[in-house]
Amino acid sequence: MILNFSLNIRYMEPLTQLKTVLEMSGVPLKVKRLPDNHYTLVSGTSFLRLDMEPATGPDYECSGTLHASEEVAIKAIKTLSLALHADGIEHRIQLMNESGEVIFSFE
Repeated sequence: MILNFSLNIRYMEPLTQLKTVLEMSGVPLKVKRLPDNHYTLVSGTSFLRLDMEPATGPDYECSGTLHASEEVAIKAIKTLSLALHADGIEHRIQLMNESGEVIFSFE
């Protein structure tokens, strides 16, 4: 099953500071610095595909797909949301079904 998601983050620190939060979540995302001093998130696995416009912050937006069952996708998104919340990072993550309807939203 392929599920779509969107992720919005408001983060005042450089995006590279998210490294610990991403590691805590266990979701295979990494911060990549681009030559023009913009940052983007990249996926370290094929089950998670991510599209993110490079940005300097503090507002970051991305969308992507999770190639997993609904149960696994919800767990991954919820775990990421909890890690962001624990670090005090404003965010919204929405998980959508194949019809584009939001089935879960975490803030």
